[in-house]
Amino acid sequence: MQSAATVEVAVNNGDDPPLPFTAIRLETRQRKICFDAPTAQPLILFYGDAALTAPQYDYTRLFSPSSEFHAAKLGPEQFNPAYRDRPDARPLTDRHPHLLWIALLTVICILAIIAIRSSKTVHR
Repeated sequence: MQSAATVEVAVNNGDDPPLPFTAIRLETRQRKICFDAPTAQPLILFYGDAALTAPQYDYTRLFSPSSEFHAAKLGPEQFNPAYRDRPDARPLTDRHPHLLWIALLTVICILAIIAIRSSKTVHR
């Protein structure tokens, strides 16, 4: 859990004697997605982009739950055909480390050729 919470546990034990609980450990927290949307319109949930941050909505302040709600049924997971990977934001030298070595070797070769030619013209 990301923040502290108070959890109320109710055990419906019927008319049996009380159970001897000494401690309760919370394993998971039930999460629900609540929103106002027409039920005739199909809704699609997109997920999986680790680079995105969680959005901050005012919805938690404005939302008032009603007693009438509809549970959403999740269908099978499908790939999004319109999805495109994010462009690589790393510098060019990180994306193509061999380019730095090629550039360094090219400069060394050019300097060597210039040094050899200049030494031949000095010796003549």
